[in-house]
Amino acid sequence: MQSDIPIKRLLQIKTEDWVTFVFPEQTQVSLTDMKSDLVPRIKRESLMDNVKWLNNSSVVHFEPMGYKYEALPARMLRYRSDIWEYTANQKNGFPSIKQAVIFFFEKHDNNIHHLRDDTFDYSYKVIKVWEIECAEIADKKLMGLYPLLPLTKHKEQLSNEDVIKSAVATINTVSDPVCKADLLVAMSILAAEKYSKDLIQTYIRRDMLMQSALFNEWISDFVEEAEKKGKKEGRAEGKKEGRAEGKKEGRAEGKKEGRAEGKKEGRAEGKKEGRAEGKKEGRAEGKKEGRAEGKAEVAFKLLRKGHPADYVAEIVDFPIDKVKELTDVN
Repeated sequence: MQSDIPIKRLLQIKTEDWVTFVFPEQTQVSLTDMKSDLVPRIKRESLMDNVKWLNNSSVVHFEPMGYKYEALPARMLRYRSDIWEYTANQKNGFPSIKQAVIFFFEKHDNNIHHLRDDTFDYSYKVIKVWEIECAEIADKKLMGLYPLLPLTKHKEQLSNEDVIKSAVATINTVSDPVCKADLLVAMSILAAEKYSKDLIQTYIRRDMLMQSALFNEWISDFVEEAEKKGKKEGRAEGKKEGRAEGKKEGRAEGKKEGRAEGKKEGRAEGKKEGRAEGKKEGRAEGKKEGRAEGKAEVAFKLLRKGHPADYVAEIVDFPIDKVKELTDVN
């Protein structure tokens, strides 16, 4: 469902009709509000919107469900415990609590409404709107339940148009214009889950809803939800775009920094390798030059001893022209 505001609002405005229908054994119905500001934990979950004192002696709690929740029995038990904790702290003891869960569509019913173990046996009343005969509401003039009429069972095989037309006609019998407008708003929102929007708008015009505080409240809630959704989607898109841009910029900066670092490292490594290669080549050349100088020294000594140049060149393995140069020096 788009919003649970219409149902909560209905339960607040005409709660006595719901009590009369759900708990028909109650011959007298007098309801008073609980002070929700004294129950912060319960108020946080909006439970107090649907909890009232019944005849100043017991408590009635309605839980309208617009979605499927597997752990519903555990939640209902926790609500009961929270209510008792509140009443006990307010010196009101542990009154009887009449609880009822209301399902508007079969798809939301998890069919688990009973908890039992060795120490306790717990359940609550379950109302399934699609199983209610429309006459049970219309004939008893339970105005608070009029918005449910399009969702109830009909004895005759009616077309969708006839169902909507009949429901609107029944609500139009309400004399209070503000209450009538609230009922039409709630019905249009509930019926939209089952019937086409065009069909509903054919019989419920916007001008028929303008006196409804519920209509303005629902519109505000719808706008707020749309803004939240838009903000969330905008954040997701911004994050995606930001990641893409950041990735692109990061790649460019990384490439630039990598080139600079690579150039620096390459220069250092080249310098290191150049030094090593130069040292190696210098050693080879030095060794070669040292060997040549050593041969010249040996040749010079042999020449001084009177050995002929060609003999010295052959023995020392030294070029003859170099030996002759030594002969001239000698």
